[in-house]
Amino acid sequence: MRIKFILILIFQLYFFPYTQAQKYKGWRIEPNFTYGKIFVHTSRINTPITANTIGGEIAIEKKLHGKNPQHIYAKYPEVGLLLNYQNFNQRYIGWGMGFAPYINMDFIKYKNFRLYGRLAVGIGWLSDHYNAANNTYNNIVGSHVSNNTILRLAAGVKINQHWELRPAFHFSHFSNGASQLPNYGINITSFQLGVCYQPQPYADDEFIKIDSQPKLSKRFIFGVSGNIGMRESTTFGGAKYPIYQLSADVSRWITRLHRVRVGVEYEKLDYVQEFLLNLAVYNPQQARQQATRFSAYGGIEIMWGRFTLGGNVSFYLTKRELQPYFMHFRVLARYYFCNPVKAKIQPYVGWGLKTHKIIAEYMSLNVGVLF
Repeated sequence: MRIKFILILIFQLYFFPYTQAQKYKGWRIEPNFTYGKIFVHTSRINTPITANTIGGEIAIEKKLHGKNPQHIYAKYPEVGLLLNYQNFNQRYIGWGMGFAPYINMDFIKYKNFRLYGRLAVGIGWLSDHYNAANNTYNNIVGSHVSNNTILRLAAGVKINQHWELRPAFHFSHFSNGASQLPNYGINITSFQLGVCYQPQPYADDEFIKIDSQPKLSKRFIFGVSGNIGMRESTTFGGAKYPIYQLSADVSRWITRLHRVRVGVEYEKLDYVQEFLLNLAVYNPQQARQQATRFSAYGGIEIMWGRFTLGGNVSFYLTKRELQPYFMHFRVLARYYFCNPVKAKIQPYVGWGLKTHKIIAEYMSLNVGVLF
């Protein structure tokens, strides 16, 4: 009995690494170190910025091997979840942390070297923010909870089939979308050095391939959407007001991963209306008119199965009070309830961020349908 137990134990110890690795085929873990500095992007920021930032990330990712045809068209990208930490080394700003899903896509790839990009969009937490009682020196952010968006341009240097060295340029942005002022946002530019380990990589013959790709649809696709956001009034600690936005557009596929769109949008900003009424310069009808904006936009949408990321570049067709610029940008993330490549009717839910230059005006939740 004792000999049998010893033989079973030896068998388990010998085959444990292989059997566990099979469970995690294609999975990877990446720790890294980050060193950089807060980028002061507007002269309105009066918070002292002197020291460099330090921090790091820990990421869990999966190499996609082609189960979804969209992953084949995208040359087998990597998706994952990361935990981002930044010590700002500033007395009145403290530190920030973010948790975000991400995707990596290769730009250039050779046998042992590649150049790739990463986009991550998630939720953040900031230790310190503006407070009229004890932190008036921080006029960058006004709340603990924020969005955390990360862009990375990185090189992958393959050491062997299990290890990859990853030096990178890293940009991290914290913002609450002006839901609580002030909100100029924290932008950090950094150098990043990481190492990636994968216990069981896919062999070349394990990637799913297709002999022929389906033809692109030449049909124009019409879409309508509605957004609701929230923004604090133009003064710190003021009331919070809803923002309503409606849009209609037409889009068309240009590759099997991308489709472009053009459209128009309407916005109603209640914080503008209330501010103008308080000035006693406009009557209610005039204030309501000044709080509406119309824009024309063009945009692109990038597909990864049912989840998509995209953006619009918009130009105002109206000139209203408190309109800070002649154009604006909108970043959009959507989840479709059906396959957007095949379905003729495509309902979705999503999230958006509107900015003028690089300063956010508001974040929003949206619903819509394409047909």
